[in-house]
Amino acid sequence: MSITFGTGGWRAVIGDGYTKDNVQLLTAALARKMKEENAAQRGFLIGYDRRFLSREAAHWAAEVMAGADIPCM
Repeated sequence: MSITFGTGGWRAVIGDGYTKDNVQLLTAALARKMKEENAAQRGFLIGYDRRFLSREAAHWAAEVMAGADIPCM
């Protein structure tokens, strides 16, 4: 499985490429990168908008960051 980014961000069909598993996969990669760069202590800001599953995706990302001991705002 690959995650594709375009000029406007992540390009995927909801339920196909844009899934809970992929949101968590991407967030875990960000958490690892933050730790490698000693930026984890700065925390991570998570936002969402009115699009379908946006709020749920924010929760999924927050769960991963919390599991990695990275504070979320």
